Amino acid sequence: MNTILSMKKLILLALTILLVGCGSDTPSDTNVDSETVITVSVGEDCGREIKCKPSLECVKEEMTEEAKGICTETVVDKDAECSQNKAPVCGKKGRNKNGYLNECEANRHGAEILNEWFCKIDPATKNNCKSPVTGIGNCEMFTKGYEFDGETCQEVGISGCEFEIPFTTLKDCQMECL
Repeated sequence: MNTILSMKKLILLALTILLVGCGSDTPSDTNVDSETVITVSVGEDCGREIKCKPSLECVKEEMTEEAKGICTETVVDKDAECSQNKAPVCGKKGRNKNGYLNECEANRHGAEILNEWFCKIDPATKNNCKSPVTGIGNCEMFTKGYEFDGETCQEVGISGCEFEIPFTTLKDCQMECL
């Protein structure tokens, strides 16, 4: 008898939850707003709101968050045929370090190979007058830092997922390098 009564209570509880819901503030037919991403081809303007199509990169003349650039090919050696062998390397191209599938892919993209495996932040960069401001990875985050160019301390803007920033303030750069 207790088993039947317990089963009835369990069934009533389940029906109540099903009909009433679990008290969530979210309607069951929630409309999710999505952002439309505008993508462009080689030679077209790109920037914060306009992204380059896959296998292209936005090359900017100045590194500011709002700066516009031009979409260019990421591959510099189109004749190179690389295997899909997974032997990751960290390569540097311009002011950015990126991971590449293997040495051939890094060369194909015109990157200087820094080390085997993936890119990491180099702790020796901190407070180092010879280290440049460097972005790591292909992310849209933007930051600024200071580096010494041999004569003066310069503010540099950079995009990436992580950053190597020698100096976070102009004063720190000047105190260490001048």
